[in-house]
Amino acid sequence: MNTRFPSKVAVISVGMDLSGSDWGHDLTNGPEHILKNGGLEKFLRSKFRGRFEKYSIDATPAALQRPGQEIAHLDDIVRVSKEVQTLSQRLWNEGAFVIVLGGEQTVDLGFVAGAATSDVGDGQQRILSVTSFDGHLDCNTLETS
Repeated sequence: MNTRFPSKVAVISVGMDLSGSDWGHDLTNGPEHILKNGGLEKFLRSKFRGRFEKYSIDATPAALQRPGQEIAHLDDIVRVSKEVQTLSQRLWNEGAFVIVLGGEQTVDLGFVAGAATSDVGDGQQRILSVTSFDGHLDCNTLETS
């Protein structure tokens, strides 16, 4: 396997929370909280001096649900996924190690799509790892989501 050291580390912050106020808390600040209060940004800046970049994608839902739409927030999920895909694809093409922090599992769609459509080039192999942490069990139906 031929791999290369990343040219930079890039963190994409996607503060998406599609649960509305149902859970009594706001998850949109989760990625920034991990970066700042969790010490991740400080750690990455110290280890990758001059090679750390931070991006943020506006993931504010336009509305809770569109009339006649069976899947809640479908338009927002598609919009944010495309933005994450475009940005992560560009960063991977630049040789970056990409980390995406999000407040919603659907953020993974754009992240994986960005990796799948990026140009690795010259026999290089991309190692893709997706780790998802969640604070609650998502057992939803069309009636409850």
